[in-house]
Amino acid sequence: MKVLLINPPYDIQRYMGKLSKIAFIFQPIGLTYIASYLRSRGTEARIVDCQIESKSIQKITREYNPDVIGITCTTFLVSSTLELSRIIKKEFPKSTIIVGGIHPTIRPNDILEEKAVDYVAIGEGEITMHEFVQALENGTDPLLVPGIACKREGRIFSAPPRGLVKDIDFFPSPDLDDLMREGYQTSPDTRTGDKVGVILTSRGCPFDCIFCANRLLTQGKYRTHSINRVCSEIERLISAHGVTQLFIQDDNFAADKKRAKQLCREFIKRKYNEKVSWWAEARVDCVDEELLSLMAEANCRIISYGLESGSQRLLDLIQKGVTLDQVRRAVALTKTVGIDIRASFILGLPTETREETMQTIKFAKELEIDQVRFALATPFPGTKLWDIAQQEGSLDFSDWRRFSLMSGYAKGMPVYAPRGRDPREMARFQRYANLSFYLRPRIILVFLRRIRGWQSFKAIALGSLKFIKASLLPDH
Repeated sequence: MKVLLINPPYDIQRYMGKLSKIAFIFQPIGLTYIASYLRSRGTEARIVDCQIESKSIQKITREYNPDVIGITCTTFLVSSTLELSRIIKKEFPKSTIIVGGIHPTIRPNDILEEKAVDYVAIGEGEITMHEFVQALENGTDPLLVPGIACKREGRIFSAPPRGLVKDIDFFPSPDLDDLMREGYQTSPDTRTGDKVGVILTSRGCPFDCIFCANRLLTQGKYRTHSINRVCSEIERLISAHGVTQLFIQDDNFAADKKRAKQLCREFIKRKYNEKVSWWAEARVDCVDEELLSLMAEANCRIISYGLESGSQRLLDLIQKGVTLDQVRRAVALTKTVGIDIRASFILGLPTETREETMQTIKFAKELEIDQVRFALATPFPGTKLWDIAQQEGSLDFSDWRRFSLMSGYAKGMPVYAPRGRDPREMARFQRYANLSFYLRPRIILVFLRRIRGWQSFKAIALGSLKFIKASLLPDH
């Protein structure tokens, strides 16, 4: 059988407003894992990323003529996924459409209410998709496959859940060959090279922040690829695709501090530090001076820390498990070894006062961080933040397209504001926070120091102008 895997159209303008012009767009690495696993089991599979694809999906489907069409879906992409399913089913009524991803895993009914969707895959998709295709090929009931759900006679039926594979080296390396093409980009504040590649060295995060939806797919479990496996993937990205900047897309690169140090030592031993710069995400309570020094030597240029708030009360409320003093120490250590910091904060957390919003903005400016993203608290389904917002009665989920962390810039108002606060007020705070952070002499100098030639000058200069315009003239 032939399988077509689709990353659905992403209305990035609606998600980020005018900021969409400088947003990063990366390859859908989850689909590459599924495609590689299917191919390793003898099934022909192709990936189409509608976020960069110029051909119509009807034309691609007509040319490829797949038996099964799999679509990945996040909360923001529910409407796009359902519309895409209708388009495909109308022209190709015999096709079998299955939707997977974080939103179908948490709320399969939202997807299965659409008649064009035949099945939903719940949880991680590699083995489920393979066994699902096998069931169709053999004429057996797909509901016998763990992780599959469907609607029959007006009722939702689900197979038993699928357990996680403990050793993720079991899955073949993701094949990025079809996706190393024009259209993908990094943002000006994360630019450290001309051509970017993405890689996963681990899955999951063992921590329990109330706003995080990523952990729902991985059930809060943390699993790693072996050092040799990671290095072989990096070798291919460098040699086959000329990658000069690497985004390590782990939820928390430093979750296992000992392993992170081993990875860095291997990067240095293999001289990757002379070929690529890289960027990773970590928690401030997972790093120490030795790890940060090794990361710097291995040519890590940027660490993204989720700092979330300048209020200890709110950090405790969201179960972050860190203190403001830990934040200060980690930031100081990171700057000492020469790594730039990209920090993320969340405005509009439950019970947050105006004073605490300003406290967070002030705290960000006091820290020696180089880039920042002030996001708005967005209660995604399945999270504890969702439960709180539901209890408050202040969550508007009539339109999934409004579930944007950057809704202060986008079309439509934020879906959530703390009780007693107004969504319009939170949107204004988000734009003010980002703009007031970046329009400071020290931060401007940070970006000027990153200029290494005409290409980087053009990217940074144009990106800065677009950022200012988006912050002053949002889409609402």
